[in-house]
Amino acid sequence: WPLYKSQLPVKCGTKEGTLQRDKLAKGQTKKCILVDKKWLTPGEFEKFAGKKTTKNWKLSIRCGSTPLGKLIKTMLQPEASLSKAKVFKVTCGRLAGTLHKKRFASGRTAGKSIRTETSWMTPIEFCKASCLTNVSWKKDIVWDGKPLTVLIEVVVLYLNRFSVMYCTFCQENQNNDDECCICKNEEKEQELVECDECPRSFHLKCHLPHVDDTVLSPLDVCFLPQLKNYTASVKTPMWLGKVTEKLQQNQYQTIGEFVSDVQLIFANCATYNRVRNCQ
Repeated sequence: WPLYKSQLPVKCGTKEGTLQRDKLAKGQTKKCILVDKKWLTPGEFEKFAGKKTTKNWKLSIRCGSTPLGKLIKTMLQPEASLSKAKVFKVTCGRLAGTLHKKRFASGRTAGKSIRTETSWMTPIEFCKASCLTNVSWKKDIVWDGKPLTVLIEVVVLYLNRFSVMYCTFCQENQNNDDECCICKNEEKEQELVECDECPRSFHLKCHLPHVDDTVLSPLDVCFLPQLKNYTASVKTPMWLGKVTEKLQQNQYQTIGEFVSDVQLIFANCATYNRVRNCQ
């Protein structure tokens, strides 16, 4: 059957209408069918057509000879690349973040699965931080113009619905990244140190200034709070993660600029260690 880009002619009994695909994608309770200059939900269109007793609009509403329910599965079928995606850029109002699929499945409330610039948040916390009122995270958190409920309906995202089952990779209320922000690796045999001031995590070998694992006690795995005066000593911070980001975004115009940033990292490290040793 032909799938039109934005609209589909639909029929229920003797009544005809036009289905707006983008409106349907926002939820099956949205007014997405235009009939005589009036917008109706699929259920309302079924009732308007005199099929109220049927109570199965996915079967009674058709496009040609194809039931609307079958069309929905086709229209909302996730592409292979979407199914394999690990992260999704999402917004709620003006607030933007990155939703991590693995963390989303870590608990019955979707866990702290949305990473903003400053912290990890649950979907509910993300909605509250957006300062919007009367919001529902499934409807008001949007990916690619569509609410999260769409990704849940097509099983791109799924919630853990059983109290005895939890993700083995992360905890529901984990506040820091699962990977090193420098090398972007989740090597299980290497311990990550976590920053108390931001969501970042680091391998001991990747963090600058260097973190000596001998100073870490079993109950005090995060060393970074001891570096809270770092910016008081170092006026122009630079780190490997920033260099990597600038390389990926082609921000370096010359090789000299790249070399200068790398040298700045070592210079900052030396400056910080010198100041710390004098204290």
